[in-house]
Amino acid sequence: MIIRQLFTFVCFLLIQNTVNAQTAPVKKIYAYKQASLGGKKPSEHETAVLKKEQYRLFISYAGKGPLVIEGVWIEQEYYRVKMMPATRTPVLQGQQEGNERITLVPKTSDTVRELQVVEKLEPAPRPGSQLGNLLKTNDFVVAYRWKGKQFYATSKTIKALSPFIGM
Repeated sequence: MIIRQLFTFVCFLLIQNTVNAQTAPVKKIYAYKQASLGGKKPSEHETAVLKKEQYRLFISYAGKGPLVIEGVWIEQEYYRVKMMPATRTPVLQGQQEGNERITLVPKTSDTVRELQVVEKLEPAPRPGSQLGNLLKTNDFVVAYRWKGKQFYATSKTIKALSPFIGM
Protein backbone atom coordinates (compact mmCIF):
# COMPACT_ATOMS: atom_id res chain seq x y z
CA MET A 1 0.00 0.00 0.00
CA ILE A 2 2.78 2.47 0.94
CA ILE A 3 4.73 1.59 -2.22
CA ARG A 4 1.68 2.32 -4.36
CA GLN A 5 1.21 5.75 -2.71
CA LEU A 6 4.91 6.52 -3.03
CA PHE A 7 4.88 5.53 -6.71
CA THR A 8 1.83 7.73 -7.35
CA PHE A 9 3.48 10.67 -5.57
CA VAL A 10 6.74 10.29 -7.53
CA CYS A 11 4.82 10.12 -10.83
CA PHE A 12 2.90 13.26 -9.88
CA LEU A 13 6.16 15.11 -9.12
CA LEU A 14 7.73 14.05 -12.43
CA ILE A 15 4.69 15.16 -14.42
CA GLN A 16 4.54 18.49 -12.59
CA ASN A 17 8.26 19.14 -13.22
CA THR A 18 7.81 18.34 -16.90
CA VAL A 19 4.88 20.75 -17.21
CA ASN A 20 6.68 23.51 -15.27
CA ALA A 21 9.90 23.08 -17.24
CA GLN A 22 8.08 23.64 -20.54
CA THR A 23 6.19 26.77 -19.52
CA ALA A 24 7.50 29.57 -21.68
CA PRO A 25 8.03 32.89 -19.87
CA VAL A 26 7.09 35.11 -22.85
CA LYS A 27 3.46 36.11 -22.51
CA LYS A 28 3.05 38.23 -25.65
CA ILE A 29 5.01 39.87 -28.41
CA TYR A 30 3.98 43.05 -30.18
CA ALA A 31 5.15 43.80 -33.71
CA TYR A 32 4.60 46.99 -35.72
CA LYS A 33 6.02 48.39 -38.93
CA GLN A 34 5.90 51.95 -40.14
CA ALA A 35 6.84 53.29 -43.53
CA SER A 36 9.06 56.35 -43.58
CA LEU A 37 8.28 58.73 -46.43
CA GLY A 38 10.45 61.63 -47.52
CA GLY A 39 9.23 65.14 -48.34
CA LYS A 40 5.78 66.59 -47.85
CA LYS A 41 2.63 64.66 -47.18
CA PRO A 42 1.22 63.52 -50.53
CA SER A 43 -2.25 64.58 -51.60
CA GLU A 44 -4.92 61.99 -52.35
CA HIS A 45 -3.97 61.96 -56.05
CA GLU A 46 -0.20 61.79 -55.59
CA THR A 47 1.86 58.74 -54.81
CA ALA A 48 4.76 58.83 -52.40
CA VAL A 49 7.99 56.90 -52.69
CA LEU A 50 8.59 54.45 -49.87
CA LYS A 51 12.03 55.11 -48.40
CA LYS A 52 12.33 52.68 -45.54
CA GLU A 53 10.33 50.55 -43.17
CA GLN A 54 10.97 50.84 -39.46
CA TYR A 55 9.97 48.19 -36.97
CA ARG A 56 8.76 48.60 -33.38
CA LEU A 57 9.07 45.25 -31.64
CA PHE A 58 8.29 44.47 -28.00
CA ILE A 59 8.46 41.31 -25.91
CA SER A 60 6.53 40.87 -22.64
CA TYR A 61 7.53 38.16 -20.18
CA ALA A 62 6.92 37.06 -16.62
CA GLY A 63 9.54 36.02 -14.16
CA LYS A 64 13.00 37.13 -13.22
CA GLY A 65 16.34 36.24 -14.68
CA PRO A 66 18.04 36.77 -18.00
CA LEU A 67 16.15 36.22 -21.24
CA VAL A 68 18.61 35.81 -24.13
CA ILE A 69 17.45 36.56 -27.67
CA GLU A 70 19.07 34.07 -30.04
CA GLY A 71 17.39 35.01 -33.32
CA VAL A 72 14.70 37.20 -34.83
CA TRP A 73 12.93 36.59 -38.12
CA ILE A 74 10.75 39.32 -39.62
CA GLU A 75 8.74 38.19 -42.64
CA GLN A 76 11.15 35.24 -43.02
CA GLU A 77 14.24 37.50 -43.06
CA TYR A 78 16.85 37.05 -40.31
CA TYR A 79 17.85 40.13 -38.26
CA ARG A 80 20.23 41.00 -35.47
CA VAL A 81 18.47 42.94 -32.72
CA LYS A 82 19.46 44.79 -29.59
CA MET A 83 17.33 44.28 -26.49
CA MET A 84 16.67 47.57 -24.75
CA PRO A 85 16.10 47.91 -20.98
CA ALA A 86 12.68 47.44 -19.46
CA THR A 87 10.02 49.74 -20.86
CA ARG A 88 7.29 51.30 -18.73
CA THR A 89 3.80 50.47 -19.85
CA PRO A 90 1.62 51.45 -21.50
CA VAL A 91 3.84 52.23 -24.49
CA LEU A 92 2.21 54.92 -26.62
CA GLN A 93 3.06 56.38 -29.99
CA GLY A 94 1.81 59.81 -30.94
CA GLN A 95 0.55 60.46 -34.43
CA GLN A 96 1.30 63.47 -36.58
CA GLU A 97 -1.05 66.38 -37.17
CA GLY A 98 -3.22 65.90 -34.08
CA ASN A 99 -4.28 62.30 -34.64
CA GLU A 100 -4.88 60.09 -31.62
CA ARG A 101 -2.08 58.33 -29.81
CA ILE A 102 -1.83 54.61 -30.40
CA THR A 103 -1.19 52.10 -27.61
CA LEU A 104 1.61 49.83 -28.79
CA VAL A 105 1.85 47.84 -25.53
CA PRO A 106 -0.97 47.97 -22.95
CA LYS A 107 -0.30 48.41 -19.23
CA THR A 108 1.05 45.20 -17.71
CA SER A 109 2.91 44.03 -14.64
CA ASP A 110 5.13 41.80 -16.81
CA THR A 111 8.63 42.86 -17.87
CA VAL A 112 8.57 44.55 -21.29
CA ARG A 113 11.65 44.96 -23.46
CA GLU A 114 11.95 46.66 -26.81
CA LEU A 115 13.85 44.87 -29.56
CA GLN A 116 15.60 47.33 -31.87
CA VAL A 117 16.54 46.03 -35.30
CA VAL A 118 20.27 46.55 -35.85
CA GLU A 119 20.83 44.90 -39.23
CA LYS A 120 19.67 42.21 -41.61
CA LEU A 121 21.99 39.20 -41.54
CA GLU A 122 22.73 36.99 -44.52
CA PRO A 123 22.92 34.13 -44.86
CA ALA A 124 20.29 33.26 -42.27
CA PRO A 125 20.92 30.19 -40.14
CA ARG A 126 19.27 27.10 -41.49
CA PRO A 127 16.09 26.48 -39.47
CA GLY A 128 15.16 23.11 -38.01
CA SER A 129 11.74 21.61 -38.68
CA GLN A 130 10.00 23.33 -35.72
CA LEU A 131 11.38 26.78 -36.59
CA GLY A 132 10.75 26.20 -40.30
CA ASN A 133 7.07 25.53 -39.61
CA LEU A 134 6.83 28.66 -37.43
CA LEU A 135 8.44 30.80 -40.16
CA LYS A 136 5.89 29.59 -42.72
CA THR A 137 2.89 30.65 -40.64
CA ASN A 138 4.12 33.75 -38.75
CA ASP A 139 5.45 37.16 -39.80
CA PHE A 140 7.48 37.63 -36.60
CA VAL A 141 9.39 34.87 -34.80
CA VAL A 142 11.73 35.27 -31.84
CA ALA A 143 14.02 32.45 -30.70
CA TYR A 144 15.16 32.89 -27.12
CA ARG A 145 16.80 31.03 -24.28
CA TRP A 146 15.41 31.05 -20.74
CA LYS A 147 17.13 29.19 -17.91
CA GLY A 148 19.06 27.06 -20.38
CA LYS A 149 16.04 26.03 -22.47
CA GLN A 150 15.18 27.08 -26.05
CA PHE A 151 11.76 28.67 -26.74
CA TYR A 152 10.02 30.46 -29.61
CA ALA A 153 7.54 33.35 -29.47
CA THR A 154 5.52 34.27 -32.55
CA SER A 155 3.16 36.82 -34.02
CA LYS A 156 1.08 35.87 -37.06
CA THR A 157 1.08 39.42 -38.41
CA ILE A 158 2.97 42.67 -38.07
CA LYS A 159 0.57 45.57 -37.68
CA ALA A 160 1.17 48.45 -40.07
CA LEU A 161 1.12 51.96 -38.56
CA SER A 162 0.37 55.15 -40.50
CA PRO A 163 3.42 56.28 -42.51
CA PHE A 164 5.85 58.72 -40.95
CA ILE A 165 6.34 61.81 -43.11
CA GLY A 166 9.88 63.17 -42.85
CA MET A 167 11.49 66.30 -44.24
